[in-house]
Amino acid sequence: MITVFIAFATGLIGLSIGLFSFSDANLNWRFPANLLDLESFVALEFTHNFSYLAGLIGLIVALLFTRSMRKNILQELILFEKH
Repeated sequence: MITVFIAFATGLIGLSIGLFSFSDANLNWRFPANLLDLESFVALEFTHNFSYLAGLIGLIVALLFTRSMRKNILQELILFEKH
């Protein structure tokens, strides 16, 4: 569930930044000559790029979760051995 939330949230953030950055018109990108909807293309490009950020955040969360679970298991094993 955490993975779905992270992916959805970063997708929305990327889409929002894509829509708002288009109004700035400071994009120095090379666009295809036959591009019909530039605003949607830019928004989609930002959404796509933010999916990589979602993967990185998901990796960090998974590592932290695994580390905390490992600590809990080790503590339970130590308590079990004392009894």
